Amino acid sequence: MKSLIVLLSLFLFLIIRPIYGEAKILINEFLIDPQPQQVELINIGSESADISGWYLDDSGGITYYTIPQSSVIYPNSCLVFSGDFNLNKTSPDSLRLFNNLSSPISSTSLLIDSFSYKSSSGSGISYLRVSDGGNLWSTSAANLGLFNSTMASCLITPTVIPSITPTPTVAPTLTPGAELSGAETPPPTPIFYEKVYLNEVMVNPESGGKEWIEIYNDNDFDVFLTDWFIDDLENAGSAPKKFTIIVSAKGYGVYYISSSIFNNDGDNVRLLDQTKNLKDSFEYNGSAPGYYVRGRRKGCYKRL
Repeated sequence: MKSLIVLLSLFLFLIIRPIYGEAKILINEFLIDPQPQQVELINIGSESADISGWYLDDSGGITYYTIPQSSVIYPNSCLVFSGDFNLNKTSPDSLRLFNNLSSPISSTSLLIDSFSYKSSSGSGISYLRVSDGGNLWSTSAANLGLFNSTMASCLITPTVIPSITPTPTVAPTLTPGAELSGAETPPPTPIFYEKVYLNEVMVNPESGGKEWIEIYNDNDFDVFLTDWFIDDLENAGSAPKKFTIIVSAKGYGVYYISSSIFNNDGDNVRLLDQTKNLKDSFEYNGSAPGYYVRGRRKGCYKRL
């Protein structure tokens, strides 16, 4: 009888536990200031995880952030989300991650990970795990979308292969002794997006900070900007910097540039797609430390 109870308990555990395979999702880094706030989640497991509909929340209240659909984190990779997570700047707060079984305000919600802090770490300064997915936390210049240990990109976006409707063809007639050559498989067609804009750019960070760009997606769907480029003056200045980022529908995404590209006394900022076609650009005539530049859709300076 005792053996039967043990077997029954094991059976129930196996059928009711959430099916996440060997994925393990953790909060790896988050940036409170400036807006929009950003959170990086990392998968340190061996299986992909679909976290669509999961929740990010602070320590209380009734508002929370719902992770967009099609949010898949591959093994040993990350996703970065931008928005207003209601994280306090001047008083203690917590960032909490919940799965999609129940909302954070429900008594049946399931907490996946959390981190508590006393106040904001400063403009452009993140709270982050010293080693990716490790237990030790610290503060450092924000590098969302990059592994904290190597500074290599941790973002992986899927290669989208468009479906091809077959066209009826007449079967060839073989001549005895002739060979039939196989048809070449066409390469995947790259996805081209419109209505993607430069919103803000940090061209002159304070000491120890990094340059960054903020992109606005004016579409009603998420965009996967794979191998796009940020550049300064065309055919002059620094070499274009390649980046990959996911920007949610009607949302913002921030990418931190690993090395400086913009001149403090004036330059051009150009957003290029994967084929280096110009998607958006603007020019500025000067800057000051700690100021960011708004794109041509805004047209002004503002102190962080």
